[in-house]
Amino acid sequence: MNQFNLGYSTKNIPIPSRKGYLTALINKTEKFIRSVRWRTFFYLNPNGGKIRKEETYGFRSSKSPPQIPELKEFEVDGYDGAETCELVGTHILSQLQHLGINIGLYPDDGLAVAHKTPRQTEFFKKEICRIFKENNLKITIEANLKTVNFLDISMDLRKESYQPYMKPNSIPLYIHRRLA
Repeated sequence: MNQFNLGYSTKNIPIPSRKGYLTALINKTEKFIRSVRWRTFFYLNPNGGKIRKEETYGFRSSKSPPQIPELKEFEVDGYDGAETCELVGTHILSQLQHLGINIGLYPDDGLAVAHKTPRQTEFFKKEICRIFKENNLKITIEANLKTVNFLDISMDLRKESYQPYMKPNSIPLYIHRRLA
């Protein structure tokens, strides 16, 4: 087995407590739900609804977003977000199936492999962007790469090799299986 130099010590990786892990998870989920509420509020009320001009409403507002009845069920089920991401990803993959290329999606990352000409690749990029836009999603695409960082692996297609990858300035975290 090959050894890799990660550029940092793996002996001092902080292990969050179960309570700390759950608190962080709940905070992130609540922040996401607040953001969805604001987006929905402004979508349903393009002029801001019955908001006084001196109040600061928006995505960066510290105010709580108003309750939106249409989102009640979503909010109750909001903690099952991972399953929702998987469902949305599967739906998008089904819409991309007609392209005939191998595509893998993760909630915030994706990878496609296609042996195509640059012109064909440009067509695929435009088609993928169109499908994401139709689903009210944004995507950034980089094409014709020879080295790819996907999730926690760096793959070099020229050398046909791979090694662990970590985003710059990231602190490695370890969650023991008993805590998860």
